[in-house]
Amino acid sequence: MPPEPSSANRTRGGISLRWRILAGNLITCLLAMAFAVAVAWGGWGDLRKREAAARSLTAFELVMKANSLIPTERSAWFAVMTPADPASPEKLSALDKIVANTDAAIGAAKAAVRAAELPTRSIEAAEQALQQTRGAARHAVILPKPQRPANSQTAIVDGLARAVDALTTATSDGLVNLSRTGSDIENLLPAAELAQSAQSMRAINGARAAVLGLFARNQPLSAAQRVEVTELTGQVALLWKQIEQGVHNTGDAPALAGVLDQVRTTLMTEAEPRFRQVVAAAREGGPCPVSEAEWPTWVSRVLNSVLGLRDAALVFAHNANDAAIAQAQMRLTWALAALLVVLVASFVVVVAVMRQVIGPLVRLTGVTLRLADRELDVAIPDGDRKDEIGTMANALQVFKDALIAKKRADEEAARNAEAQLERGRRVNGITRDFEAVIGDIVSTVSSAATKLEGSASTLNTTADRSQTLTTAVVAASDEASTNVQSVASATEELTSSVNEISRQVQESARVAGDAVEQARRTNERVSALSQAASRIGDVVELINSIASQTNLLALNATIEAARAGDAGRGFAVVASEVKALAQQTAKATEEIHQQIMGVQAATQESVGAIREIGDTIGKLSEISSTIAAAVEEQGAATQEIARNVQLAAHGTQRVSANISDVQQGASETGSASSQVLSAAQLLATDSSRLRLEVSRFLEAVRAA
Repeated sequence: MPPEPSSANRTRGGISLRWRILAGNLITCLLAMAFAVAVAWGGWGDLRKREAAARSLTAFELVMKANSLIPTERSAWFAVMTPADPASPEKLSALDKIVANTDAAIGAAKAAVRAAELPTRSIEAAEQALQQTRGAARHAVILPKPQRPANSQTAIVDGLARAVDALTTATSDGLVNLSRTGSDIENLLPAAELAQSAQSMRAINGARAAVLGLFARNQPLSAAQRVEVTELTGQVALLWKQIEQGVHNTGDAPALAGVLDQVRTTLMTEAEPRFRQVVAAAREGGPCPVSEAEWPTWVSRVLNSVLGLRDAALVFAHNANDAAIAQAQMRLTWALAALLVVLVASFVVVVAVMRQVIGPLVRLTGVTLRLADRELDVAIPDGDRKDEIGTMANALQVFKDALIAKKRADEEAARNAEAQLERGRRVNGITRDFEAVIGDIVSTVSSAATKLEGSASTLNTTADRSQTLTTAVVAASDEASTNVQSVASATEELTSSVNEISRQVQESARVAGDAVEQARRTNERVSALSQAASRIGDVVELINSIASQTNLLALNATIEAARAGDAGRGFAVVASEVKALAQQTAKATEEIHQQIMGVQAATQESVGAIREIGDTIGKLSEISSTIAAAVEEQGAATQEIARNVQLAAHGTQRVSANISDVQQGASETGSASSQVLSAAQLLATDSSRLRLEVSRFLEAVRAA
């Protein structure tokens, strides 16, 4: 990989493109590897499941085979116990070999169950049952038959039956575990179920043969034994249907169908009718169709044919599981191969991206940064490539050429700008001198125009003010003349009014005297009214006292009427009414008393008010007399005012005539000042315009 650009030229801010490309490829490769690992892990799990199913199938097989050896051991025990003599050492040695064979099979089954991680309780129960049964049986067979316990054979049958039941339970547990670990394996469970059905067929036929063997040894069967044989015969028929269905469930596999035909011939076609003959003979009490010597050999051949079907089903199940294991191993192999391919492909892709994409991008990035720093002598790499990298390199070459051309153009423009700047400096010097000269002239004219405009404005203002004042004086003079005439007329009217007022004042004095007399008489009447109200109050007090006494008498009458009982009931009613009237009278007199008190208070206030009115009218009469005297003096003063007003009217008329001349002169002065102001304003406007035009001219010269 080429070296990275220097830290000064390295792209800043965020993750670079090469790391994003590399991260994208790495993520893609990691996802592919994760998928391959998941597939491989699934294949490994599938293989482990198939191997667990194989261990379960092995445990299932060994438990069934160990269980099938117990009937053989039972026959061996019966063979030793049947003779009347004690068992010989040779027979005991042969029996020990059979027992050892059974123990070895059970031990192997127990180890297989542990390997399959299944509980061993049922197998241990079978071992315990066998040990107990064998101990008692061993003690019995070394004794003569008369000395043996009566139930010695029954004890052997029962003990071995318990062992068979325990191993059958272990077989069922193994089948359940097999259904959990190998349910998805084709034909595995049907074959295992077929093997279990064949094992059950062998056990039922063995149990039936054991019971009928007593009859073959010339021992009559009890009613319970005959019923048991009948039930076992029915179970054989049902199990045979299950066996046929089990073979069908495996798809009628040829390996199983051929064995099924052999078992059908041996068991159902040949042995079953003969078993039925033995059952019928035992029921009727006739001789056994099979001799005692032939019975063990014939039964063993029949039972072994059923075990052949069981073994064929187990082989078929192992083949199915082995095929599943082979498929799982194949899938795991392909998954591991795919994982390896993904790893190699990921490495190749990363290396290719690093060399073909990231490396050229890093080189182009470094060149671009150097061009950005104006290093125009740098060489553009990878321009001969025919892919996008080459296109980018060629575009970068065009960019470099454009930068070189721009640099040359900038240098030429700088030279032209320097020449233009020098010319501008010369023009600026000329315009600056011209602007200074013209500026002084324009400033002088503008200053003079401003002063002239100020003087004209002052003159115009003064003229306007003079005209305004003269106009006001004329108006005031006219108004004064008018007012003097009005005052003269008003003075004459005032004289007449003063005479009339004197007469009215005298009449008012007379009326006031009459009013004082009338107030005095009214005061006397109101005083009499107050005395009458006082007397009415005394009468009201008397009535109130009478009402109180009446109320007291009515109360006493009510008490006396209550003492009189029924005779005084009417009097009590009257006394109650009198009491009510007395209370109403007291209430009414109280209200009258309150009203009279109000009248007395109002009367006292009226007396005081009338007395004050009389005093006021007296004072008014005195004032009217004083006014009458003053009015006479006012009449004389008014006549003197009328004479002076006439003289003032003649003076205001002469002032009005003189002010008119002054107003005309002020008007002429205002017209002249207005003309001077207009000329000064025009001069100021022209000077400003001249200054503006000179500025525009100078700006145009500078711009050129």
